Amino acid sequence: MYPIRTADFRTRIPPRQRLRLRNIFGRQLRDARERAKHISDQTDQLHAFATWIPPRELFGSTVVPQVADTAAGVLLAIEELFASDFFDLMPSDIQMVFEDSGLTQADGRDRIGGFLAAADVRHGAWHEDMLRRAVELDVWSMELWDALQQLDQILSDVRGVDLREAELEDTDLDGVRWSTATRWPTGWHERIVAISVPLGSGEFEIGGTDGHDRASAGVPILPRG
Repeated sequence: MYPIRTADFRTRIPPRQRLRLRNIFGRQLRDARERAKHISDQTDQLHAFATWIPPRELFGSTVVPQVADTAAGVLLAIEELFASDFFDLMPSDIQMVFEDSGLTQADGRDRIGGFLAAADVRHGAWHEDMLRRAVELDVWSMELWDALQQLDQILSDVRGVDLREAELEDTDLDGVRWSTATRWPTGWHERIVAISVPLGSGEFEIGGTDGHDRASAGVPILPRG
């Protein structure tokens, strides 16, 4: 498995298509990120179980049910994530980034299955490779969450992009990052300035919530047209 690099997404998403794709599956991407974060939190618990060898008298009554329930929850969350609208809407070339990195439903199933095989909860036996399997599962889930984070960040990044031909009327621009080099359609630069906060170095965020007072931030100098 190879971690997804930001460049992997950037090469498949032309700058002018970022807002369009963000508008198509923005809400679904946010839902997918939340699901992936839940998976990561649950695999953290499995990792914790794998690092603690309990007294034999506690194993069957306490640890085995917890491991089994948590593992079942991880598997269900994986199934729900990859069955979500997000993966149906995602363009095939972006899906390839996930497939090439081993961040697929099948790979998730294999990893949770490998962990359960190593932690034989039915017979109350910790196998030697259980910890390794737990670490691999945890890393996989964190990389999945990180990949979705990266995708969201790239789709929201129009710094220096020429958007003069873009149709923005029905586009959700909240959270979009732009710069003084970004070119907006005619009549849009004043509207964008009014709803943005400065991030520094000539960069801004639309609808940002970093605590800046827009009224005192000053008006950035934007190219016209």
